[in-house]
Amino acid sequence: QAKVSLNRKSCTISVGQTYQLKAKKTKKVYWKTSNRKIVSVTHKGKITGRGSGVAKIKAIIRNHTYTCKIKVRKVKLSSTKITVPFNTKSKLTLINAPKK
Repeated sequence: QAKVSLNRKSCTISVGQTYQLKAKKTKKVYWKTSNRKIVSVTHKGKITGRGSGVAKIKAIIRNHTYTCKIKVRKVKLSSTKITVPFNTKSKLTLINAPKK
C-alpha cells in the first residue's frame, strides 16, 4: 500500500487568506481544526485564516492522524497615522498581506 502524507507539514497564511491542503495517495480524509477562531477547514481540506495565532489541522485517514501546523498572521498597515502635506503623496504598505 502506498504511503499516505500531507502536501505540507506547516504553513503560514494571513487572516482572510486560503490554502488547499491535500492528502497524497488517498481521497478519503476527515479534516479537523484545533481552533476555529484561528483557522477553519472545509471537508475538502481548504483552510482559511480567521484570526492571528497558531493552530493545527488534522487529517484523519484510515485511523491514522496527520498534522499540519498553521500560523495565521494579522494583516496591518505600515503606519496608522501619517501627515501628508498639501499636493504631495504618501505611501502605505500592507504588512503580512496575502500573496496573490
